[in-house]
Amino acid sequence: MSRFIIETKEKLGYPKEIVVNYTKNSTWRLVEIIKIFTAGGIMSQGIISIQTTDEQTLEVINRKNIKTEKYDELTKVFHDLQLPLSTDLMIGLPGITVEAFSNDLQRYIDMDVSVKAYPTQLLPNSPMADPEYIEKYQIKVDENDFLISSYSFTERDLEWMKFMMQVYAMADGYCLLRYVIRYLQWEHDIKVMDFLQDLLRFVRDKPNQYQQISWAVLFFEQNKYMPGGWSLFYRQVADYIKQQYGIENDSGLRTILTVNEVCVPDDTLDYPLQVDLRHDFAAYFSARMSQSAQREIPLTDFPPAKFSVSDPNSMVSIDLDYLQYDNHQYFWELHSKVSRAKSVSEFA
Repeated sequence: MSRFIIETKEKLGYPKEIVVNYTKNSTWRLVEIIKIFTAGGIMSQGIISIQTTDEQTLEVINRKNIKTEKYDELTKVFHDLQLPLSTDLMIGLPGITVEAFSNDLQRYIDMDVSVKAYPTQLLPNSPMADPEYIEKYQIKVDENDFLISSYSFTERDLEWMKFMMQVYAMADGYCLLRYVIRYLQWEHDIKVMDFLQDLLRFVRDKPNQYQQISWAVLFFEQNKYMPGGWSLFYRQVADYIKQQYGIENDSGLRTILTVNEVCVPDDTLDYPLQVDLRHDFAAYFSARMSQSAQREIPLTDFPPAKFSVSDPNSMVSIDLDYLQYDNHQYFWELHSKVSRAKSVSEFA
């Protein structure tokens, strides 16, 4: 079927993108399907519908037979083949906790797999809608049958999980802090989700201290630009890191901030763009992400290098509302040696 779709596009020019709900028990054949779509210029991607990796929650929702190890193996294949991959999580499953949801996000950040998360809804005639199940797990829903609390989380907990997903999307999904958060984890032992939750609390408590950071946390996902420009935002990020963690803006952190800044689209710049770095970030990133790395070399031990980005999908000018309604990929980061694999698309 995938080859037939590609042949149809070659003849007629359509379809340009597709939405596919893959089987929950992903197989190796999925890899071949995505390779065919990507090579044929159709926007698609591998999707792992994991919902959660938390064992307690999987038991409650009767999915304990799902083996996350198989998904991990599939993830490695997609990375090796440089094919796009994302995972689906659910927010508000009975059995989930704030800590468990944070662990799910941390897991896929470490695996460098994009995450989309969806609210949990009671569907008619589903096992979760059974009155005995609802009573057993103390499920409460809103007027649209979306879960708002259960025995394992409160309404306030659910709100925090939604905020966590929002700050994750800004920082890692749309890349505003993608390399900053990994650098802090790799070299300063600050777990990504600890950093992001600290950032959430800071913005809630002191929204006016770093206004560009507050904008990014609270509004960027809906309004993809930065008031005052990207340079001001990243200067504030450096100041925030020093204030909160005592980490100086040395040549290593300056390299990271430069990379992160040039990886976000800026309509005042021309692409492709090349910058000089104090340290070879592409080599550093590749070494850190490699499973076979013999030892963890600090960024400051890497020599100077050039770093290039390009904009093959015209992200500086695209109307993001054009994208399909349920796209599992985050189309924002510019293309570079370290950017995530994305499906070929015809934005321009």
